[in-house]
Amino acid sequence: MKLLKYSRQKGNLASFYFESGFSLRLTLVFLSAIIFIYILLRVNLINIPLDRDEGVFGYIGQVINDNGIPYVDAIDHKPPIVFYIYAFALKFFPPSAKGVHLFLHLYNFLTLIVLFFVVDIYSKSRLMALWTVSAYAVISSSPIVQGFTASTEMFMLLPISLSLLFIVLAIQKERLYYFILSGVCGALSFWIKQTGAFIILFVVLYFINVLTWRVLRKEKSLLDFMRDILLWGSGFIFISVLIAGYFYFNNAFNEFVYWSFTHSFFYSQKSSIFLMWPIISQTLKDLFTGNFMIILPGIAGCLIMVKQKDKRGIWALSFLLFSFLAICPGYAYWHYFAQLLPALSVTSGIGTVYLLQFIPKKSRSAFLTLIICSIIFVPFLVHYNYYVRNSPEENIRDLFKGNPFQESIELGKYIKEQTTDKDTIFIFGSEAQIFFYSERKSATAFALIYPLLTSFPKYMEFQHKAWKDIEQNDPKYIIFIEIQSTLSYDGKADLWIVRKIRELISTKYELEAVMTIDTPKGRILKKSELFETKNTFNHQQFPIKIFRKKEN
Repeated sequence: MKLLKYSRQKGNLASFYFESGFSLRLTLVFLSAIIFIYILLRVNLINIPLDRDEGVFGYIGQVINDNGIPYVDAIDHKPPIVFYIYAFALKFFPPSAKGVHLFLHLYNFLTLIVLFFVVDIYSKSRLMALWTVSAYAVISSSPIVQGFTASTEMFMLLPISLSLLFIVLAIQKERLYYFILSGVCGALSFWIKQTGAFIILFVVLYFINVLTWRVLRKEKSLLDFMRDILLWGSGFIFISVLIAGYFYFNNAFNEFVYWSFTHSFFYSQKSSIFLMWPIISQTLKDLFTGNFMIILPGIAGCLIMVKQKDKRGIWALSFLLFSFLAICPGYAYWHYFAQLLPALSVTSGIGTVYLLQFIPKKSRSAFLTLIICSIIFVPFLVHYNYYVRNSPEENIRDLFKGNPFQESIELGKYIKEQTTDKDTIFIFGSEAQIFFYSERKSATAFALIYPLLTSFPKYMEFQHKAWKDIEQNDPKYIIFIEIQSTLSYDGKADLWIVRKIRELISTKYELEAVMTIDTPKGRILKKSELFETKNTFNHQQFPIKIFRKKEN
């Protein structure tokens, strides 16, 4: 495809990146426009209240900054790197939805920049690179993938993209340290989200395939082939050993292994791709509806490239295939589909630009303008409320229905005003964002209650541990949330812990306030504001109840 290829002269990195049909100035103009679009699409999303995962990640980040250890002082079944990303973010941003999401969007912009260099260097087409990041700027904000959420999936995209960038550089520049750096970034993505292993497998198979062909063509010796693989593996193993060693020397290795792998395995076994396929197919359909001008031309162009034996099309579609495999294990939550974003953007950039050669020269500008406008305005039209009309509270209610995410902000503020930093609280629910907003410690390491109410193999052990923590730490407040989505009771687990908590409340606590769940958000009602409080409480008309410890 002579139209879009260009030759690069050898030299420093600056010339390697920018010697092309696009001047540096023109490239920066295009990137400036992309930055504007990137910001415009996210203005209405920054203040969206934190969801459940963001809340627990943020809370564990606070615990880390207070010299705590994940899996010991605060528990969640995710690999540890995401907790430390939050801990780092909280060094510079306030503990609020706005602070977390500002960090997310800055972090995600780095992913966009890395993808630019990945495609620019691999495809040797500046236009393909610019088209890729244009697609990523738009599709990574989509509500269908929860692009507004600082999730493990969004955070894993940067190290995955860096791993791919370094392996492309290793192959093209033949610098050994790039293999190590690629392995390091591959490990980081895995230790953010285990399913990153599927996408990293693409990276590994890609460079092994390239190196194998070089050996067969006598361009590389078998010894060099083995050396390059070992260098990549050494980077991956180094980071993994470093992480495991940290928990070992902090006497938390068993907990680290259980919550990072064992519990995650049990959790994923609660579902399967066969049970989740209707949700997967519907989510893919919804993602396509809002972004069909990104997805359709890209895949069509790459399929034509495959037919014409252009390896770039095979590469992009393979990237997409392995990214799809990453969303298949376990439940099919919307944020899992964020793992498709780099591959969809790369496929769009490479495939759409390839189609240009089949468009008459006189019509190419009009064709590009039409697609660019469609890429930007179709999502605006399909998700107009999300991008423009809705308030942050209305957005979170539309997306998460009856979950108390916007209510958690006011709850956190209320608890913070009524307590000191020496007090602990206990939340009978899985709303750790209340701990995060209030900057108060949980009375138990189980900031999320669901592992105690689902019949996992060790759930009764967890119940007894949580109860022991509660007795020892004597929480000033107990927040009792009676919403199935926050409790995740499976109908099988013994409710021993529930009986103990109710007994504790009846003897040592008094109802101080309740909270409604409403649209766009509920409000706190103090006991003095309620009529017939006892009757109201008995009939459970309010899903959130705030109990304060009685004065001695």
